[in-house]
Amino acid sequence: MGVVPDESNLYDELDGFENLTFCAALYGTDRRRREQRAKELLEQFSLAQAGKRLFKAYSKGMKRKLTIAAGIIHEPKILFLDEPTTGIDVMSARQIRALIGELNRLGTTIFLTTHYIEEAERLCHRIAFIVNGKIIRIGSLEELMREHQRETVLQLAVEAAEAELLHAVQQRFPNYSIQTLDEHGIRLISVEPIELLPLLGFLSQKGAIVTEAKLIRPTLEEVFVRVTGIESERMSQEREGKKK
Repeated sequence: MGVVPDESNLYDELDGFENLTFCAALYGTDRRRREQRAKELLEQFSLAQAGKRLFKAYSKGMKRKLTIAAGIIHEPKILFLDEPTTGIDVMSARQIRALIGELNRLGTTIFLTTHYIEEAERLCHRIAFIVNGKIIRIGSLEELMREHQRETVLQLAVEAAEAELLHAVQQRFPNYSIQTLDEHGIRLISVEPIELLPLLGFLSQKGAIVTEAKLIRPTLEEVFVRVTGIESERMSQEREGKKK
């Protein structure tokens, strides 16, 4: 098992390489293997040139990456990550997310806590919403989305979304609500599934050229707000507080 806390637990007076080998020694890794593993992780995290620098001289992003490297130096089967990308630069955050995905693909089970809902949506297979220390909903991303897809929303890009065309569509499909986005975009909303082929066939008969059709689903943040009742503005304030 590996644990990466939200605040670094490494030693300022040791350099990057020494921190990693020390952590590996705590797990009983022999000297040859821990030194080899430390070098591999320094390379993997783009910290090779900083390996001999004291940890206290690292930037916040570098400290975060080395802390994660220390948490996986013994190649754990289960890894706990607490806010791994909070308060670090964009490039470091991208590297860490890529690493999390790769570790999972290689068989590591990862428990990730995050205030960045888009991060959970991108990385996680199963998601739990926690409020006041209690899990109030858990499921796969698709399960959570499906449960809270209150209506089907289809967005079309049409070469010319003229009023006459929209009126004809409304007459042919009276159960759909139609919204005009701009001169080329329309959105159809229905409480029932929208049958795409009849719709596209009708538009083709009317001489309309459809260049794009996509289903619009709620974001995971919208689902979170519906499930928990916590407003998105409050969530944004919490994220900003974490950064500070």
